[in-house]
Amino acid sequence: MSVSTGVIFDLDGVLADSRAAITSSLRAALESRGHVAPSEARLTFCIGPPPFVAIGDLLGLAPDHPEVAAVVAAYRADYGPTYLDRTTAFPGITDAVAELATQHWIAVATSKPYRYAMPLIERLGLAELVQHVAGPHGDKQQSSKAEEVAEAFAALNVDRAVMVGDRRFDLEGAAANGLPSIGVLWGIGDRAELTDAGADRLIERPDQLPDAVTELLAATA
Repeated sequence: MSVSTGVIFDLDGVLADSRAAITSSLRAALESRGHVAPSEARLTFCIGPPPFVAIGDLLGLAPDHPEVAAVVAAYRADYGPTYLDRTTAFPGITDAVAELATQHWIAVATSKPYRYAMPLIERLGLAELVQHVAGPHGDKQQSSKAEEVAEAFAALNVDRAVMVGDRRFDLEGAAANGLPSIGVLWGIGDRAELTDAGADRLIERPDQLPDAVTELLAATA
């Protein structure tokens, strides 16, 4: 396929509906360490940033605090064995990615550690459509979405690309790399968050993705 454009996707909240798996494991981890778990809505809002940052924010502690590391370890102990069975693809997203893959190279840029991200992409049936997965290796206490987006863009080796995300971190990562962005409204972030973060397009359904990518790439050519 001779193309010079790419589409870079966030994983959780865009391709994968990870809410049940992540929030239930967060709750179990917090309670196992003697913390009172917050509301489901508050736990859901932890989906997006790196786990050390999200859990540190929940506890009011710095990401490098030992208790944050202990809760992250408890979270991963609960999440790791079962997350694949508790995570699904958003309806329509596989078809949308497949259509985009006929015209563009596809990558994923995620704050989820690579060791969890790659098996999930395979389970969702997207592995054959994705040329590169950029996710943290090891246990980085703080990671920058801009770094993952930069890695994905470089790996695709295209002239232009669009970032597709559901949280401000995704759109900020795109902007840091000079890429336009599409904010999706079926994930975690709402219209206000995505608008404030500078999304170039907002869409409500996966079937709107191909046209939105085409229009945005044309507008930024």
